[in-house]
Amino acid sequence: MSKAESIITFRNSLQKILSQYNSALKQGFTNHRLANFIREDFPEILRTNSNIPDNYKLKGSPGQGKWAEIPWLCIFDKEITVSAQDGYYLVYLFDSQMETVSLCLSLGWTQFENEYGIKEGKLKIRQKADFFQEYLTNRNFSSRALILNSNGKLAKGYELGCILKKTYNFTNLPSTSVLVQDLWSLIGIYEELKFRVGDDVLFAETGFYRDQYKIEEEINNV
Repeated sequence: MSKAESIITFRNSLQKILSQYNSALKQGFTNHRLANFIREDFPEILRTNSNIPDNYKLKGSPGQGKWAEIPWLCIFDKEITVSAQDGYYLVYLFDSQMETVSLCLSLGWTQFENEYGIKEGKLKIRQKADFFQEYLTNRNFSSRALILNSNGKLAKGYELGCILKKTYNFTNLPSTSVLVQDLWSLIGIYEELKFRVGDDVLFAETGFYRDQYKIEEEINNV
């Protein structure tokens, strides 16, 4: 991390990405300063500001080989997963319009797509997310649908896999201390889920199955 970047707060980091990303999309991806910031500096700023211990892996992604429509910063419990494709994790997701960023407890979409295919995978991931919403203490996090303003397959997977979230508007970002407090509250819920279901949610017994047609209707509404 550069000396200049080392003094940026986490709130400033969110502002930087939200304000610069759309312009960066019009520029080359390789070695772009903002892409490097998201990959390298952004996770370390969050770790420094929040004192997250080393048993959590932090990873920021502006895309692979090209700009992502939805950039993100993941917080992985290493005993559960170290990949956004598998298990479940915490993630900051930026919407495609760069108007909001949401802190989410989310299920990895790719594991459901690989196991069930796209159509059934959408049902399965929403079914799991709905169940976890029912018995996790939300502690002031929302279970309403996540909206990323995108029709992309990955974005829809992110939306359907969101269990709990808190969304922040670019024009009204809270202080770094509030952002960190929210993060630690969601870490507590993350660890509660880990205690209840372990590291495998794909085949974890959920205990009930909601009506398939109702779930399909909810997916179509999303």
